[in-house]
Amino acid sequence: MISRDTVAARLGVRVGMSVAEAGEMASRGPLTPHIEPHDPRGDKLALSEIAALLLEEISPLVAIESLDKAKWAGQDLHQPQSILCDVSGVAHLFGGELGLIDEIAKLLAGVGFTAKIAIANSIAAAWALAHYHDGPVIVGDDHDASLERLRALPVEALRIMPDTAATLVRLGIFHLDALLRLPRGGLATRLGKPLVDRIAQILGEADEPMAVLRPPAEFTSDHELDYASDDLNILADRIRRLVSNVKGGLATSGRGALRLTCRLDLSAHPPLAVDSGQLESESRRPAPCMMLEVNLFAPTQDENHLSGLLVSALENKSLTSTVIRLSLAVTLTSPIRTSQGTLFADPIGGSQSNDWTHQKSSARLIDSLSERLGRERVLGITPSHDPLPEKSFRASILTGKAKFASPRKRLLRAAPSDEIRRVESNTKPALLIKKNQRRPFCLLSQPISIAVPQTNDASVHEPPRTFRVHNRLHTVLGYWGPERIETGWWYGPCIRRDYYRVETEAGWWWIYRDLTHQTWMLHGRFS
Repeated sequence: MISRDTVAARLGVRVGMSVAEAGEMASRGPLTPHIEPHDPRGDKLALSEIAALLLEEISPLVAIESLDKAKWAGQDLHQPQSILCDVSGVAHLFGGELGLIDEIAKLLAGVGFTAKIAIANSIAAAWALAHYHDGPVIVGDDHDASLERLRALPVEALRIMPDTAATLVRLGIFHLDALLRLPRGGLATRLGKPLVDRIAQILGEADEPMAVLRPPAEFTSDHELDYASDDLNILADRIRRLVSNVKGGLATSGRGALRLTCRLDLSAHPPLAVDSGQLESESRRPAPCMMLEVNLFAPTQDENHLSGLLVSALENKSLTSTVIRLSLAVTLTSPIRTSQGTLFADPIGGSQSNDWTHQKSSARLIDSLSERLGRERVLGITPSHDPLPEKSFRASILTGKAKFASPRKRLLRAAPSDEIRRVESNTKPALLIKKNQRRPFCLLSQPISIAVPQTNDASVHEPPRTFRVHNRLHTVLGYWGPERIETGWWYGPCIRRDYYRVETEAGWWWIYRDLTHQTWMLHGRFS
């Protein structure tokens, strides 16, 4: 389970409090508040990926915790946050239970997560110790030692209902030590049977079901060459055969490939660099191989497209020796989406579908660009509904990754005025023609400061008559605005801006007055 920051917890930050209150508490200590929108689908996907990693590397029996219909006391759980593993008969493979915990911590650190880990003889005990005990905990089969650890935990560790926990606290029962001294018959009569069931589960007297994850169907194929070869034509032909083999399984299951991994076993190790005058022992070195990975934008079963991407990836690699074996695996799949074709074209004259992400030609173009340029360089733009123009979109990798819409944010914006304003200038008066409100296509990633002469006598509701950018003085011939943009107080320090679209002899500019610091900034230009 993902743990909260310990420094923030000591400052009083807790799950369920408002963003403004949490930011205020964090600001009092050595922390800088960082607020991110909640992405429940992203959290669920990340938890599933961690569970899949543990399923592959640690234990064949892994499950994601199941939630009751009501929230557990002390835990504001709207979705699962913990992963359960059955490690019976597994610890010796890692040098004991302590080595098992270290291995799990390393795996999670490798994907950017930290966790609170506990090993106990029951699911309920492990959950309670992981949530309410500091540091990793190992409780063996010794019943007395396990009971001693559990007695110091609060009653909320039983995962009981909020009203039941409140009743126990009102009766002066704060920890399990006091609760376990009471007769269970009286507890069941007064507080309900679920409380007694939880006690039996945490003591290991009752089994708790575990919804074990089932690994997805494997779509793999391998081929061993008759003789070692580094000929590109031969390797490309074998790759096409492997893709043809896995396509049958994909077609049967109605799924398409989103990620392919091809392993090329080599006949000899690549040259090894000298480290402190010593070379690593040959017996300890892993078998020589080369990995090819292809990520796709949309699921597909097209043999030519898949094999073409793999061959392109192979061409970009440099073989250090000949290849003796090839293995292909589809590591990420998704159901193939089909749409009903129409007899007639779109009434407006467009295609049958306005969603370009479903078009095969667009998906193939994205796949090809990602393979040639790198998947980190081919990004998709998603509106973020952020009030600040520089944060009005979010870039995300298109291939090999689920695409989620940005969560909606509350937006505070004052409706712009439709009034046509005239700017009288000593050089050239101008009258603007009314245009629809729009933002420039050329938007600076970060606004830059513009110099305004001290003699400027424009009012607070007008842009400056002149301003200087890159040592060049520009005269405002006309303007449109202001457009007020503000951020909500719950996002931290409030940002207040008045935007103007101004016309100069050099074209149209998009500038704003920072109402907090009373400075003028340039944010973009209109083409």
